[in-house]
Amino acid sequence: MQFSPETIRKAKEELRENEDKKKHSLQQFKEWIKVHPFIKKCCTDDVFLLAFLRVKKYWNDEAFKVFENYLLFRYKNKKWFDLSDEKLERYRELTRSGYLYNSVGRNYNKSSYMMCNMSKVDLNKFGVDELFHCYFTNTILMLIDEKTQVNGLGGAANLKNVTMRQVAIYPVGQVINFTKYLTNANPLRFVSIEIIGAPSFANQILNIFKMALPEKLRQRVHAIGNYEELQQAVSKECIPKEMGGEVPEEELIERHLKNFEKNLPMLRKIADFELILENIDEEIRAENVGSFRKLTID
Repeated sequence: MQFSPETIRKAKEELRENEDKKKHSLQQFKEWIKVHPFIKKCCTDDVFLLAFLRVKKYWNDEAFKVFENYLLFRYKNKKWFDLSDEKLERYRELTRSGYLYNSVGRNYNKSSYMMCNMSKVDLNKFGVDELFHCYFTNTILMLIDEKTQVNGLGGAANLKNVTMRQVAIYPVGQVINFTKYLTNANPLRFVSIEIIGAPSFANQILNIFKMALPEKLRQRVHAIGNYEELQQAVSKECIPKEMGGEVPEEELIERHLKNFEKNLPMLRKIADFELILENIDEEIRAENVGSFRKLTID
């Protein structure tokens, strides 16, 4: 889909973005990284850094905090970001099951979209860490898409036909850790999250998830009852034909995996970072997803 120049212009105006601001902010960002006392090396490609600037509308200090938190979260949760051949084969297998994939379409507000089908997870084959790994792999794919950076990301969690065992796989501590990421370290702007057909036994963990979110994001989480209501909220090009959309789910998944293979070199580049952690070991042990100590960098 090609966006009109007017659509792109309005989105960038909301971000306070123009070419001079973008160039100047990227230059500042890279200079800040060079002198950062804890970042030994990391990806500094423009498309990667722009995600952090755009999610904070070019308030550089806020963008830098999210960047610090993002690297620290990845360091502390390595198993969710592992790009070894073995883990990627498991990722491909889980994706083909229909559990989680990025849609190729755009929603009404031009945002990207992610589909999750919890009932399709075979718990005899996959564990909770693999589910989180799949999520973070997919969001990094979104992260390096500039249209998603500008227009945001939406998602649907399909809980129709889910079992109590499939819901209970998520430990409360991991749910809270994940929501801390969304609050402090997420370089993507979520514009909506639709939860479809949630059974009563899932309400407790969903409430924990929602209450741990910042208020602004919490208001963007919507419970809906069925696929007909989903079609009212989401463009048909974002959802599979099996839910009333335009393209069969199998085809959407294969398109997603094709995009993944194309962008895997960039994902590996982002994963190649090193931190000097001697001075923040206490934060690591305390299991806090927070900024490194306050820095004063000229």
